[in-house]
Amino acid sequence: MSGLEHFDRELAELDQQIVRLGALCGLDTTQQASITAILGGAFKPEDFAPDQRKTFLLLKGLLSLRCYVEKHCVDEIGASQCMEVLENTLLK
Repeated sequence: MSGLEHFDRELAELDQQIVRLGALCGLDTTQQASITAILGGAFKPEDFAPDQRKTFLLLKGLLSLRCYVEKHCVDEIGASQCMEVLENTLLK
């Protein structure tokens, strides 16, 4: 599997989980503003019902992991090829 295919698959799987967990928390993670707010600390676990807190923490962790994978993608296959991969993902 090429680096391009590897990152394409990995980001697609992360995106599916992020969108699913965001919906469970009542957040639209397909919107960049929501992602920025989550990662920027605008939401805290206490802002959610007790049964959603673990889901929110997992969501925030997966968003952080996605940022790391994006950086690794650029480092591994280059910015232009990584942009091609990112153009085909759920989260922009």
